[in-house]
Amino acid sequence: MKNIFAFLAILAITVSCGGNEDYYNIEGYAQGGTYRITLRSDLKKCKELQEGVERILADIDNSISGYNPSSALSMFNGNFNGNNEGPCHASDSGVAGSEAPGNGMSGSGMSGSEVPGRNPILTDIFALSERIYRECGGYFDVSSGALFDAWGFGFKEGTFPDMADIDSIMDFTGMDKIIFRDGRLVKTDPRVTLNFNAIAQGYTCDIIAGYLAGEGITDMLVNVGGEIFCRGVNPSGKEWTIGIDAPIDGNMVAGEKLQTVIEIPVSENGTGVVTSGNYRKFYIKDGKKYSHTVNPKTGLPVEHNLLSATVISDNASAEAILALADGPGITDGTEVTDSTGMADGTGKATDAGIGKCTALADALATYMMVVGVEESIAYVQNHPGIEAVLIYEEDGAIKTWISEGVIVSGEK
Repeated sequence: MKNIFAFLAILAITVSCGGNEDYYNIEGYAQGGTYRITLRSDLKKCKELQEGVERILADIDNSISGYNPSSALSMFNGNFNGNNEGPCHASDSGVAGSEAPGNGMSGSGMSGSEVPGRNPILTDIFALSERIYRECGGYFDVSSGALFDAWGFGFKEGTFPDMADIDSIMDFTGMDKIIFRDGRLVKTDPRVTLNFNAIAQGYTCDIIAGYLAGEGITDMLVNVGGEIFCRGVNPSGKEWTIGIDAPIDGNMVAGEKLQTVIEIPVSENGTGVVTSGNYRKFYIKDGKKYSHTVNPKTGLPVEHNLLSATVISDNASAEAILALADGPGITDGTEVTDSTGMADGTGKATDAGIGKCTALADALATYMMVVGVEESIAYVQNHPGIEAVLIYEEDGAIKTWISEGVIVSGEK
């Protein structure tokens, strides 16, 4: 999982390298790392957009950060409903606690009257995650927060669990442990905790991109912690190019050692590109290496030869997959909107056709790191519009599988 959501709003606007002065960079720190937005605009407009980006990052931090103790997620995980209204879980006689008005999304944290389970960003990303859970056959599961914590890859220091511990935790993981009732998320077991680290940065990219598109920006690259959304063309008027890091131990600086560089075809509504790997976050105990990718079906860190998975998804493909993955699930037909009006409860941003392609790519990259090379190849081959670059180890050598639709830079 990714260390995300330590939010610090430090932004700078600079002219983008490339000689075209109508491209600018908005840069700063967010979600435990850095972000950088390259876009075509004018300087005055760019300064206005900076404020909108700050609001979005603050709202997301106040909603789904597991490192922010006052966020809606932290309160939901801790069974606190705000204003002493009772737990966020169902009792034998129904839902405990009363409803509270408003959504509390002021940009400065939740209001005292907000029920965390009604937080619009929290409910939206959970609804999206639940669709992907079904799409991935349960191998992507945001309800496994307690497992991630137990292994030390979540929001708490791990204890290196034994199988008895894992079996106990598995009793209260699973998306069926949370339901959507009367417009709010409700636990059926108070011990269940959520962790959105495997989708949140991609989700953030999409929300920011939706905002920018709604402001008339057609050419952009949004990079949040290495998760990327791109649309239109780069400052040279060509396709955006994305570097994929070599998945080797010690390669801790993004872009320093690249395995390959790919080109992203121009897409009207944008494309998400996300890489997940086990080479930067792991620990060694008694001579054995434990990766940060935990299989939610076994409760154990994965052990296979896939080193990194890069997933490329355009919005049309993402929309089709999410539509097919829709079903009864947790939703009750309640419309879900965030404070900026960019999400509509279907997992799509409403501005200028920007959807949730980066969030889907983020989740699928994690899914592939769970299931391994063969299952990942099968998934890509069965889902037109989803492309991937898989880097794996075989017989002591590093090998790469690249799906048919991926354009490697310089090989056209």
